[in-house]
Amino acid sequence: MGFLYHVEKCNEYDLSQFLPWAIDNKKVGYIHKENAKYLLAFPKIFDPKPDHFSLSDNLTNPQDRSLATERMLERLRLANPTIPKLNEPYAVKESTHAPKLMEIDR
Repeated sequence: MGFLYHVEKCNEYDLSQFLPWAIDNKKVGYIHKENAKYLLAFPKIFDPKPDHFSLSDNLTNPQDRSLATERMLERLRLANPTIPKLNEPYAVKESTHAPKLMEIDR
């Protein structure tokens, strides 16, 4: 199977199975509904809405957001060792040329 086949398979998804994720009222991605249930255990970090998830408004800068989500991921990794830590910081932005809202491990 060629590379294009794998790219096409990665782009097959049912968006109805995802909730938008926002930071500072900016949509930055999507969270699968199956994974959203895990985020409910972190009400100081995530603010669930009926139609989307938001990062808490109490996290007001990229450093605080990054640190809070990394601590959350560390707790999730302890509970589920199959969640990898790649040590690849990824800038979370509203768009390519927008300012970085936070970093998260890819």
